[in-house]
Amino acid sequence: MLNPQIKEVRRWILSCPGMRVNCRSKENAVRWGRMARHAGKDVRLIEEYDLFDHGTLIDHQEFDRTILIDL
Repeated sequence: MLNPQIKEVRRWILSCPGMRVNCRSKENAVRWGRMARHAGKDVRLIEEYDLFDHGTLIDHQEFDRTILIDL
């Protein structure tokens, strides 16, 4: 029996008008987003989710997680 090789990839991105910054972790993205908000920037936190099966892209979704910055 072959086991399916399903891999998920999550990316955390801070988005300002005209700029997107990839972050290594959710914690860093939230911390940097809060610092940018205190500096008066309009920042959104986006989570990108990719699902692969044997190297083939199955699903790609983007979620707006800006509420995590505001908490």
